[in-house]
Amino acid sequence: MGERSFAQNVATVAVSSMVIPAVGFLTAPLLAHGLGVEGRGELAGAVAPFLLLLAIAPFGIGDLATFRTGRTGLATARTVCLLPLLAIGLSGLLCAAVLPFVRLYTGDAQLARLVLLSLAALPLAVAVTILRGVASGQGAWLTVAWERAATVVLRLVGLLVLLCTGHLTVTTAAVATVLSFVLSGVVYIPLVVRAATTPRIPVETPSDNRSATGFAINVWFGSLAGILLSRADQVLMTPLSDASELGIYVVAVTVAELVLVLSTAVRDVLFATESGDARIDRVVRASRLSLVTSAGLSILIGATFPLWCGVVFGPGFDAALPALVVMLVACTIGVPGSVAGAALAGRGRPGRRSVGMVAAVAVNVPLVVVLVPQWGAVGAAFATLVGNAVAANNNILWLSRMTSRRWWDFHAIRGEELRWLGAAPGRAWRARHPRSEHTTSDTSAGMTR
Repeated sequence: MGERSFAQNVATVAVSSMVIPAVGFLTAPLLAHGLGVEGRGELAGAVAPFLLLLAIAPFGIGDLATFRTGRTGLATARTVCLLPLLAIGLSGLLCAAVLPFVRLYTGDAQLARLVLLSLAALPLAVAVTILRGVASGQGAWLTVAWERAATVVLRLVGLLVLLCTGHLTVTTAAVATVLSFVLSGVVYIPLVVRAATTPRIPVETPSDNRSATGFAINVWFGSLAGILLSRADQVLMTPLSDASELGIYVVAVTVAELVLVLSTAVRDVLFATESGDARIDRVVRASRLSLVTSAGLSILIGATFPLWCGVVFGPGFDAALPALVVMLVACTIGVPGSVAGAALAGRGRPGRRSVGMVAAVAVNVPLVVVLVPQWGAVGAAFATLVGNAVAANNNILWLSRMTSRRWWDFHAIRGEELRWLGAAPGRAWRARHPRSEHTTSDTSAGMTR
């Protein structure tokens, strides 16, 4: 994959990722108007288990699909059919395991029925995530972008139609929400059709199967730790502090995570790219570029937050600024480690990344328990900062050992990176206007040399 191609793929994924929060801002008032406060809460309770299990149920198979497809560059029928079927079976077993606890979770018969209705779509939604992994491994990032955007747009359109026709209820809203995760998978139909005509690859040996199983388990283990790292503090805050501090902290987290849009896109594209073509120079350059971009966004968001906080979130949330500043630092310092973690997984070492996630959780949770009662949202943000630092530096240290690159190489911003960013608009213009007189200039500028 060429350097300009790498940058374009990152831009494609980043733009599609921006659609999600943008549509979320449109969906929130629509639901609030159509369902009211109580109905909005019931919808969140009905869909929350589905969203949580959708993050858990792939069992690392999606990343395995990306890794294996990235190695071969081909989406074969074996990968496109067998891996989604395996994921469907495992997610079905997971649903069966949680069914006895649904009524206990909800405490309400009507809400329990809504949760069960949402979980019915889980196996197919999981299959879509596996196909996304295959498409990522193939470098079909435009298809992935269409699928991600289609998920939120379908949900918005469905809810809008229900509201306009007078059929918007908690039940219909829950159905529209979960079906959007399934129907968006239609964009992968051409991928499945092409795979059906791909010659069958040689049968794997048992050792290959054991290796694949180990890869998926290691990825899944790290994913579970990541879920705990990002959600455990919010679960613990109410009993340790109060609802107002939790509300402030949620706003700080929501805003701070905006700086991760680009670095998340870099991580996703880099994982697929490194699976087929491992190049440490590209990883180091991507780490530094992501860091300087995230730092710039953090400064911009932190400096302007008091100006637009009241307009977006309403009065009273300007108190989130101290926690937001800490969260912006936490997100920024974790960026190089996120890139290094993608490189580790792409090189077949996801377990080393998972070790860092587990260590981060082991540090984060005790700090939340100690700091939140006295410091509230700021204490939770500081616990996140420490946890992110542990996870990020674990990944960088492991990758440094594998490649003889120094820890500092992933962080040291040089004039080279700044010049590359400064020239990015010009490169984008020439890419969209190839007949321009400037088309042939600066052909050596790339993310790596």
